[in-house]
Amino acid sequence: MKPMPSPAGRLTRALQHRNFRLFFGGQSISLVGTWITRVATSWLVYRLTGSELLLGVAGFAGQIPTLIITPFAGVLVDRHDRRRILLITQVASLLQSALLAALTFTNVITVTQIIWLQVIQGVINSFDTPARQAFVSEMVEDRRDLPNAIALNSTAAQSGRRRRSRRKSMPRKNASSQRGAATAVTSKASTRMPRPCGR
Repeated sequence: MKPMPSPAGRLTRALQHRNFRLFFGGQSISLVGTWITRVATSWLVYRLTGSELLLGVAGFAGQIPTLIITPFAGVLVDRHDRRRILLITQVASLLQSALLAALTFTNVITVTQIIWLQVIQGVINSFDTPARQAFVSEMVEDRRDLPNAIALNSTAAQSGRRRRSRRKSMPRKNASSQRGAATAVTSKASTRMPRPCGR
């Protein structure tokens, strides 16, 4: 008689599949980087302007493309190679974060540039998010483990969100804080290096 798996084994049984294990590990790191950048970008906008209004505008600019484009992006994701789409979105996010960091380190960054970079990131996320979610089903060979893979995928997304820095207040702007935001964005760019999964 086959022994019953332990509770921990049942909770992580989807990780028995090599492709999903690679995907889960890479996604966990990438999502932490995503939230680092969101916090650092908000921090940078407030340090540059001291305006709550512009802080909200920058956040809105990063979210509105996702609201508008994602339904159409999901259709395209279903019709094309999801792995290729994910590689493209990860490289695009890497370039976007690197550009944001470069502009900040050289002290030429403006709020207008940040808002446009936020829009670009929102467009990238419009394709990246549905591709990530749909790609999970291709990583698990045994359909019985698919619900567990979906649950672990959602856990990774929520864990990345909870690991972000929690700010109680916005300190006054200065040059060192701007460099700190650039460093945070640079660390995020390094997490965006594509990690292809084997077939």
